[in-house]
Amino acid sequence: MSNMRLYIKASEWSRAPNDGSALYFPLEVVDNEEDAKLVGYCCLGLHGRACGISDDDMTGEGMPKGVLSASKWGKLSVSDQLFGYRNAWVEQDENARWTRDSFLATRCACINDSDATTDQEKIDLLRPIFAKIGVTIYWLPNA
Repeated sequence: MSNMRLYIKASEWSRAPNDGSALYFPLEVVDNEEDAKLVGYCCLGLHGRACGISDDDMTGEGMPKGVLSASKWGKLSVSDQLFGYRNAWVEQDENARWTRDSFLATRCACINDSDATTDQEKIDLLRPIFAKIGVTIYWLPNA
């Protein structure tokens, strides 16, 4: 398990109620004012970037399963595994193929994109999930 610090800057964090965000939504794809609100990284995208996953790999992907370099995301501790090997955000079957987004990834996406919570509440809900893989979230609301 890693011991990583993840800094979430308000200016880089994409929260997309009702539409669902992408791991990374670049400015280059914005063609209207509504899309401009989505520019940035969702919480999983911020973690992916910190783990060395490129913007190109994440652009347009809604969830980690679609990322070819998904193996760069950290593993869960053995005590948190439900079966076999388990990546933090993508579950893998016995044949070492990426199969589906994990429960934790889905939970993070729901929190990230919820319009029923404030940014601080989102951070408070995300912290214990990320802590399961040794990641401490630092919230920078004015950055």
